[in-house]
Amino acid sequence: MYATLIYLISTTSAVGLYLLWKLSQLISPTTRWKILFFLRKRLLYSLVLRRRKGTSEITVSSFLGVAVIVAANVTASTIKLRDRTEFAKRCGTLFLINLVPLYLGGRSSIIVDRILRVPCSQYLLLHKWLGRICVIQGIVHGISSATATTFTVVEILLLSLLGAVGCLSFLYVRRYMYEVFLKVHLISALALLGTLYFHKHLLRNRSAIGLGIASGLWLVQQVIRIIRILYRNSGSRTAGSLLLHRFPSLNAPVQCLDATITLKNAWKVEPGQYVYLSLPSISRHRAGFLQSHPYTVAWSDDATVTLLIQRAAGFSNTIFETSKQQSSVIVDGPYGKEPPIQDFDKVLYIASGIGIAAHLLSIRQLLQDHENQSARVRRLTLLWFLETRGKFANAIIPILRYLIEEL
Repeated sequence: MYATLIYLISTTSAVGLYLLWKLSQLISPTTRWKILFFLRKRLLYSLVLRRRKGTSEITVSSFLGVAVIVAANVTASTIKLRDRTEFAKRCGTLFLINLVPLYLGGRSSIIVDRILRVPCSQYLLLHKWLGRICVIQGIVHGISSATATTFTVVEILLLSLLGAVGCLSFLYVRRYMYEVFLKVHLISALALLGTLYFHKHLLRNRSAIGLGIASGLWLVQQVIRIIRILYRNSGSRTAGSLLLHRFPSLNAPVQCLDATITLKNAWKVEPGQYVYLSLPSISRHRAGFLQSHPYTVAWSDDATVTLLIQRAAGFSNTIFETSKQQSSVIVDGPYGKEPPIQDFDKVLYIASGIGIAAHLLSIRQLLQDHENQSARVRRLTLLWFLETRGKFANAIIPILRYLIEEL
C-alpha cells in the first residue's frame, strides 16, 4: 500500500512539473517575465513576520516551506497509526531523517554556501525549524518507548542532550548568551551524534544509515572548512595582520572604525560577501581565538580586505577598547553571494548608518560593469540616512568620493 502510494505521488509530481515546463514554453517572454515578477514580489519579497530584533525576517516563501515541512512530519508520524509502539518507531525514524541536513553545519557551512547556493538566512531558518522538529520527535520517541521498555543510561543521556539543545535554542538565550550558546550547542550536538551510536535499538535496523550520512556530512564540512582557513591565513606574504583605524565622532566616543586585513593569499571578494573574524591577541574573557564573528566586507583589493565595524556590546566593544593598533587575525570566508542586478535599468540602494558597508562593493561592481558595457544600469541612486554627519561620514565619504571621481 505504502509503495503504491509513494509511486503514485512521485509519478504525479514528475508529470505535473513536466506539464508546467511545457506550458511555460508556450507563453511569450513578456508574459513569462510578468508572471515571474509577480511571484517574486508576492513570495520572495513579501514578509509574513517582521522582526524588530533577531535574525532573518520570514517571507511568504520561507513560511510556506516551513509549513510544508511541519505538515509532512505530522502526516508521516500519524497517518494510519495502529498503536503507540508504531508511533514511537515512526518518530524515531523521522528524527534520524531530519537529523541529516542539520549536520551540514550552522552559520558557516561551505556545502550550503558554495555547492547548494542557499542564502544564509533561509538555511538558518530551515536549520532552526528542523532542529525544533528533531527535538520534539526525539523526546516523543523516548517517552513513548519508556512505557514498553526500561530506560538505560544511554537513553537517559540522549533525552538529556535533546532537552539541553532545545532549551538553549530559545531566542532570548541565544541573544543574551550568544557565545555560550554557540559553544554549548556544538558540544551538545556532537555528544548527541556520538551517543546515538550506542543506542541499542538504532543499530539493529537500516535507520543507522541516516546516522552515518549525518556524521559524514559534518566531517566533510569541517575538513573543508579547516583546509580553507589554513589556506586563507598562510602563504608566502609576510604580513597577515589586522590594522585598526578609529574615526573620531563629534562630542561622543568613537563609534566607528575600519579594520584593514592584509591578506597572506590573494582571494577575490564578491559584492555582498562577509567573513568571520577571530582576533587571538585581542582576547575577551581570555578566549579571543575561540570567538568568531561575521562582518560584511566593505572594500577589497588584491592585497587587503576592509571591514567597517560599529561599536556595540560584546565582541565589537572589546575591539574598540583595546589600545592596540595592529593585531594578528584569523579570517574564515568569504561567504554569501549577492543576487545579480546587472540586468536592471535602475538600481536604488537604501542604507542607514553602518548599513552602507553592504553596498559599497556592489556599487563599485555596477560602475565597473557599466564602464565595460556589461551592465544595463542607467541610473544608480544611493539613499544614506545618518543621525549625525560625524558618526560614520569620516569613514565612508572618502570611498564615495573615489567611486564618483575615479569610476
